[in-house]
This record gives sequence, structure tokens and C-alpha cells, in this order.
Amino acid sequence: MVASELGSSIIVCSIAGYFAGSWADQVLHSSPLGTAFGIFIGFGLSIVYVVRRSNQISEGRVSRLDIADDTQDGHSDQE
Repeated sequence: MVASELGSSIIVCSIAGYFAGSWADQVLHSSPLGTAFGIFIGFGLSIVYVVRRSNQISEGRVSRLDIADDTQDGHSDQE
């Protein structure tokens, strides 16, 4: 479940950046620049999130409930 959370965060942030950039293009009349900038900002923010979340998991700052949700039998693969 953690892998799908991290992967989907990259996709969701990039798509949100696309739409924010498209909106900025319509307002500022700067056709491809806003969209490209929005995608890069969204992707960059998602990478920051993935790194921080990965550090939380590896340092054990995530509750056992979050890790237990990742497996069907309640055992972590990090043992």
C-alpha cells in the first residue's frame, strides 16, 4: 500500500500541476509556459513528498497501523 501511495502521489501532483498551469496559461496568455511550469512544480513537490514519506517509514516514525495496512497478514516486509 505504501508503494501505491507514493506512486499515486507523483501522478496526482503532476496532474494537479498541469491543471494549475493550464489555468495560469488562460489567465496570463502564455500558452505552453504555464503548463510546463505547473507540471514541473507538481512533479517536484511530489518528489519532496516521496522522499519525506520514505524517510518517515525507514526511521520508524510511522505508526504500526500504517505499516500493517500495507500487508494482508499484518507482517511488514522490512523484517
